[in-house]
Amino acid sequence: MFGLMRQQSIVYLFAGIASILLSCWFSLRVDVINPDAICYLQSVDALKTGLASAINVCDQAKWPFYSICIFLLKNLTGLSILHSAWVLNGLFSLISVCVFIAIVGSMASSCGLTVNRTSSRGLTAGSRLYLLLPAAVILLSPQFNDVRQYIIRDHGFWAFYLISIWMLLKFDRVSTWGYALGWGVSLVIATLFRVEGAVFLLLLPFLFLFKHWQDFLKLNIVTLAAVIAVSLFSLLHPEQSFHRLHELQFQLFHGISHAMDHFIVEKNILAQHLLNSFSARDAGILFSLLMANWYLMSVVSNVSLIFTLLVIYAWYKRSMPSNTKIFWGYILVNIGITATFLIQNMFLSKRYLLALTLVLMLWIPFALQELSNKNRRLFNIAILCILLTGVSGLFDFGYSKKYIHDAGLWLATHTPKTAKIYSNDMQTMYYSGHFTNEMFHPIEVTQKDWVKYDYIVLRLNHNEIPITALLPLETFKNKRGDAVNIYKINQKGNKQ
Repeated sequence: MFGLMRQQSIVYLFAGIASILLSCWFSLRVDVINPDAICYLQSVDALKTGLASAINVCDQAKWPFYSICIFLLKNLTGLSILHSAWVLNGLFSLISVCVFIAIVGSMASSCGLTVNRTSSRGLTAGSRLYLLLPAAVILLSPQFNDVRQYIIRDHGFWAFYLISIWMLLKFDRVSTWGYALGWGVSLVIATLFRVEGAVFLLLLPFLFLFKHWQDFLKLNIVTLAAVIAVSLFSLLHPEQSFHRLHELQFQLFHGISHAMDHFIVEKNILAQHLLNSFSARDAGILFSLLMANWYLMSVVSNVSLIFTLLVIYAWYKRSMPSNTKIFWGYILVNIGITATFLIQNMFLSKRYLLALTLVLMLWIPFALQELSNKNRRLFNIAILCILLTGVSGLFDFGYSKKYIHDAGLWLATHTPKTAKIYSNDMQTMYYSGHFTNEMFHPIEVTQKDWVKYDYIVLRLNHNEIPITALLPLETFKNKRGDAVNIYKINQKGNKQ
C-alpha cells in the first residue's frame, strides 16, 4: 500500500511540474493575446470602478466570475492583469491534469487493477502503467495543450467539470452527502465560468432516478439551494440582470425547437440553391448527413486521430473495467449542447468540444493497457504516435502574429494620445493604447469617412488587396504577407 501511495505521489508531482512548465511554455510563445482575452482584461480593469462597469465592457464580461478571479489574484499577488490571468489559467490546467489522473486511477482501483503485486518488492508493470498512462495522455493531448495559451474562462470550467466527474464516480460507489454536495458545488462553480455547467447540474441526476430515488434527491440539493439563492437575490436586487440565465432558460425550454427552425431554413437554402428538382426532395437527408459528418469530423479533429482510434479500440474491447454510465451521461449532455449550438449557429469552435474530448480521453489509458497486455508491438506504435503528436503540438509551425503587436506598439509610441484613429482590428487597437471599450463596438466606415481620422490602421490577410488610394506610412507584416498598414491621412505624398 505504501509503495502504491509513493508511486502515485511521484506521478502527481511529475505531472504537476510538467503541467506548470507547459503552461509557461505556451504563455511565453504568445505573440498577441486572443480577442476574448482583451474583453476579460478590460473587464478586470473596469472592476476598479465597480461590478456594474465591468459587466458592461463586452458580451463575455456579462458573466463576470472569471474576471473577478483575475482581479482578486492581481490584488493578492501584485502581478499585472495579464500575468495574473496566465497564472490563474495555469492553476486551472494543473487541477485538470491532476483530476484527470485521479479519475482514471479511481476507475482502475475500483476493480483492483492498481493493487496487484507480483512480489514484496513492488507493483506489477500493469499497475505502474495505470499510474503513468493518464498523465501521459492529458499532458500530450494536442488540443488541451493548444488552448493553454488562450485567456478564456473555459479553463476554470474544465477544471471543475472534471472535479464533478470524479465526485460523481465516488458518489456512485458510496452515496454519501459529502460526495453529493461536492458534485453539486463543483458544477455550480463550473457554471460560474460557463453557463453550460448548469445543464449538467440539471440533467445528470436523472442517471440515478431509477437506481435509488434518495440519490436523485441528494444530487439535486445544491441545485435547489442555488435556485432559492438566485430567486432571493433577484427579489432583493431587481435592477440586476441575469442575461445568461435567461439565455439558459430559453435554450432548455426552446433550444431544440429553435435548432429545428434553423435546420429547416438551412435545408431549404440547400434545396433552392444547390440541388436540382430531382434531388431537392432529399434535402433533409442530405443536410442531416452533412451536419452529422461536420460534427463527427470536428470531434475527431479535436480528439486527434491516434486518440480517436484508441477510444474506438477501448469501446470495442470494453477495456474500461467498470460501470461507464456516468461517462456516457456526460457525453450525451455534451453532444446535446454542442450539436444544438452547431445547428443554431452553423459553426463550432474547437474549444467548445474540449469538455467532450476530455471525457472521451478517459478511455485511452485503458486502451493502452489492453494493448500492453495483448500486443506490445501495437502498444509501442501507439505510444510513438502519441509522443509525435504531443511533441509536435509544442511548437508553432504557423505564421507569426507578432506584426500585430508591433503595429500596435508603433501607434502607442509614435502617435499622440489625442490622435483620432480608425482600425479594423481589435488586437491592434488594444496594443495601441488609444482605445477603451469602443473596441468591442466596431463601426464600419467607407473611404469617404477617412478624412474624419488622423490615422487609418488596416489589418489585411495575405490574399487581400491593399488600399491603392493611399501610401502607407508604416507596414508591419509576417512571412506569409499578412500585414497591418498604417496610413496618415492628408500626409504629404499620399494620393488624393
